[in-house]
Amino acid sequence: MTAVLAMRDAGFILGAYAATVVVIGSFALWVLRAGRRSGRLVDDEEKYWT
Repeated sequence: MTAVLAMRDAGFILGAYAATVVVIGSFALWVLRAGRRSGRLVDDEEKYWT
């Protein structure tokens, strides 16, 4: 009985994991792109990390 309930919810659980991975991955890409865009606006003399 428990296995049947677990299998019925498997789609919801896997879907939630997939949505989480997509959201976190999208946010990571957005942060990287924003950082690169901001880095282009700063003069090389002011980039203390290079």
